Amino acid sequence: MRAASKKAKGEILDRLVAEVGWSRANARRQLGKAFKRRGLGRALLRRPRPPTYGYDTVKVLQQVWVVAGQPCGKYLAAVMGPTLANMDARTMTGAFGKVHTRYSPEVRAQLLAMSAATIDRLLAPIKLSMYPDGKSTTRIAVATSKDPTPQARMPNATDRSVVAHAPSLAPPEGEADTTPVGVGPPPWP
Repeated sequence: MRAASKKAKGEILDRLVAEVGWSRANARRQLGKAFKRRGLGRALLRRPRPPTYGYDTVKVLQQVWVVAGQPCGKYLAAVMGPTLANMDARTMTGAFGKVHTRYSPEVRAQLLAMSAATIDRLLAPIKLSMYPDGKSTTRIAVATSKDPTPQARMPNATDRSVVAHAPSLAPPEGEADTTPVGVGPPPWP
């Protein structure tokens, strides 16, 4: 009925009113109810989409991610071509590790066509298994004290914060950044 023209819908209503004896408004209302879905949309069983990327592609993607230095999907998508070319050149030296038997031209084409969001979605399980406790790399190093009272173990402004840095900003080897917490110039001018 939805695909019918206005004139055809009018004729259907006229026929229904004449044969059943309903008013025109009631006939329109009853037809509208008949075409509505009943129940929850979740109740409909939908056929799941077939997977676009196979097991081989996901395993090779995980290896490429590790070789590239575990970047986010946005950066991995940007360097996927050069990384695969580099790994192709070093196939005999073990760049693909255990997944070298899974790497094929089809897998390569799928990896190059993959979006950043898809890369992040496919790598999410391995990322969670590698870093299960959390994503923070900053922690407070509390000063140790011989005094067992709780007040002695409470952090204060003289405690130090150990901060993880990017490789280019890292302090010299063996040294940690020991910036006092809460000490420094105010954030306003």
